[in-house]
Amino acid sequence: MEPSENGSGVINGRLFSGHCCRERKSIGGVIYAKKKGVVLSEKLDAFFTEKYGAPWIAEGEARGELNKGREVLLKILRKRFQKVPKDVENTIRKMNDPVALDSWAEHALDCQSMAEFSQAVCPK
Repeated sequence: MEPSENGSGVINGRLFSGHCCRERKSIGGVIYAKKKGVVLSEKLDAFFTEKYGAPWIAEGEARGELNKGREVLLKILRKRFQKVPKDVENTIRKMNDPVALDSWAEHALDCQSMAEFSQAVCPK
């Protein structure tokens, strides 16, 4: 949407009134708008997301990978042995080490019975 006669419009997904934007220009397809001496742009958004949002994004991705690893392991066990005991499932769901989950998945593919897997994962 192009700015109207009074300068109102949408710039980079943000709605601006004609009174707040003093100057606009486009450089490399990015529209810049000066507002009280601050330049608003997609590049600044990307910078702040990378600087301040990246740790949270990385943490969320790591949690997602852990959850996926747990689900894959449980799927392997159900496919091979039909039923997964609650204590084994709880131990798998509490595991926060992706290396351990990967090792358990390999063991799930190699073991001969659920009892053998259970003994390795939940020794009593």
